[in-house]
Amino acid sequence: MALSLRWKEVKSSRNTLAFTILIVLSAIVCFTLELIIVYSHLRIYKIAADGSYKGVDFSSLSDHPINELRRLKNENIFVILFTLFQLALGIDSVFGHIIIQCLAYTCNHVVMIAFSVIQLWGSIKQRSRLDSFNPFDSRIAFITEIVLISILVVLGLFLAYYFYEIYKEFGWNTYRKIGPSVMYKDMYESIQLFYLNLKLNTFFHMTLCIFYIVVMTQEKYYVYDESPRKMVAYVIHIVLTALLVPMLYFVVKGVINENKPIMISFILVQCILIVDFSLMIDDSGLVWIFWMLTVCVSILLSVTTILLAVMITRNFNKGLKEHLKTITSDEDLKAHENSLGKSIDDDIESLLSNEHPEKP
Repeated sequence: MALSLRWKEVKSSRNTLAFTILIVLSAIVCFTLELIIVYSHLRIYKIAADGSYKGVDFSSLSDHPINELRRLKNENIFVILFTLFQLALGIDSVFGHIIIQCLAYTCNHVVMIAFSVIQLWGSIKQRSRLDSFNPFDSRIAFITEIVLISILVVLGLFLAYYFYEIYKEFGWNTYRKIGPSVMYKDMYESIQLFYLNLKLNTFFHMTLCIFYIVVMTQEKYYVYDESPRKMVAYVIHIVLTALLVPMLYFVVKGVINENKPIMISFILVQCILIVDFSLMIDDSGLVWIFWMLTVCVSILLSVTTILLAVMITRNFNKGLKEHLKTITSDEDLKAHENSLGKSIDDDIESLLSNEHPEKP
């Protein structure tokens, strides 16, 4: 039943159907081509690690060829994860007719193109080294990266066009849910924007935090004797990562129930995360452009989430929660009355047709 209702939302218009097809097509293309790229880079990495650099300690050399190859491989994995997140975000935006989420998906598509360009630039910088290890896989990865960027640009143009079309359609849904009140409309849209930020945070913060735990473990941050400061940072980072999922659950409950203490706690955690991400940049240096871009996006998301959380908290106890409950009740009542009225009309029509049968 739920699936049929979701499919009905997709088919509600030609534009929503086209937008959904573009979402799925983008995910399939990006996922498939990135798998080819990461497979090629893994083969090159394995040949390099088992060949001339076997047994060499290169962990402290940021510009070592092996480290460069490892970064390329990690970039490929990140883009694959981002593709899956984009698919879920895009489908959810169409199912829920959430126009601001459709906008976020379209903007994320531009970010995906930026990530792909940075990925290609990294391959170009390492082209001579890659060719020396495995020229065939290097050529395959390079050509596939160019094809990926070209397809993403074309799909992006179509996505921008159909987003504009569904933007004109989805506006009615907000009016039907909120009514003509401008104040309630602004409050409701700020909550929708906040929920969108939480979804983006779920991907960027979780991916970044888990990935950095792996990096810190590889570099033995947990050894207190070598660097007490690094061990403290290691423990704090693990605690913050563990808090991410329950924090998201409680903050959603806090918005629904208009609970100010929960919102204040959430804002404090986001402030600590900003400090943690800033330390990541300071600790990593400016060697890896892809990593710097990801950390900066995460910091930007935390800042915008804090601003939206403050805005939403200031709107508590202004009647939006009761207004939404009233409108929902009225919609259910109208739906019941319409259903009942249609049933009565059908019965009357059936009765009249029986009393006055049509002549042959």
